[in-house]
Amino acid sequence: MSFYTKFIDFIEPVIALALPALCLFCDKPLPPRRKIICPDCFDQMPPLPPAYQDVLKAEIIDHYFDEMLVVYQFSETFQKLIHFLKYQRYTTLAQYLAGDLARSVENKVYDLICCVPLHPVKEKERGYNQSALLAGHVARLRQSPFHPTLLKRTKNTVSQTTLHKEQRQANVDDAFSCTEQLAGKSILLIDDVITTGSTLNACARVLKESGSKTVDVAALATPMDYLQRNLEKETAKLLIA
Repeated sequence: MSFYTKFIDFIEPVIALALPALCLFCDKPLPPRRKIICPDCFDQMPPLPPAYQDVLKAEIIDHYFDEMLVVYQFSETFQKLIHFLKYQRYTTLAQYLAGDLARSVENKVYDLICCVPLHPVKEKERGYNQSALLAGHVARLRQSPFHPTLLKRTKNTVSQTTLHKEQRQANVDDAFSCTEQLAGKSILLIDDVITTGSTLNACARVLKESGSKTVDVAALATPMDYLQRNLEKETAKLLIA
């Protein structure tokens, strides 16, 4: 058992005593061992409509992945949950979120499940990789092999959040490598949030170049405003035609 796991096992009961066990969103009492959000509020998180997934995929030129799956809209509820997961060490949330992620690919068969890696410096600072936590839970639910180190981040890139589309692409160029030859294997690649798709696409490219037959990418959520504008543009074009 790692030091981090031991620390979490020790500190979580202390946090539970210090904080009221109420849902952050509706103030109702949480079931035993439930963190942050009650099942009812969690189930109300809006899914991402298929039309938006199509728009997102179409925005990625020369995509190397085969299928893209995104579970939720980037709603206010999701934004708070992902913040707690990434920055407040509420790693239990990865288990809740992985359930819907696993169901989104339940009709698929994969040889391996992997995740978008953090740079070692960033992972040491945070203490864990949230995408690895998600992918590990998805692999367990699907009873599929999980390879947490299949991809390696070779460049400590700056945060994608402040960059525009072209800058995001340049930021992740040559930022990843694959640690194994994949010889026709089918891969599921998991990340937490997808915006322009540059990071996932760069990872998919490395996996394909290492011999994988298919690479599907899956993420929890994507922002809606950018996709809404593009969807409206495409709808307008159809109406004019």
